[in-house]
Amino acid sequence: MTSPATPRCSMFTPSHQPRFLDECLASLQAQTCSDWEWIVLLNIAMKEGAARCGGPLLV
Repeated sequence: MTSPATPRCSMFTPSHQPRFLDECLASLQAQTCSDWEWIVLLNIAMKEGAARCGGPLLV
C-alpha cells in the first residue's frame, strides 16, 4: 500500500471568523510554492458550545 507524498509546506489557520477563509485561500493559491496543504482549525466550540461541534471539518 502506498501513501500520498507529504506536502513540503503546511499552513495552519486558526479561525473563528469563517467569512475570511475565502480571502485566505486565494492568498495561499497565489503563492509561488504549489506543494502545500491547508489546515483550518475552526474555533466554533468557543462561540457555539462544544456540544454542537460534531468533529473535525475537512476542506
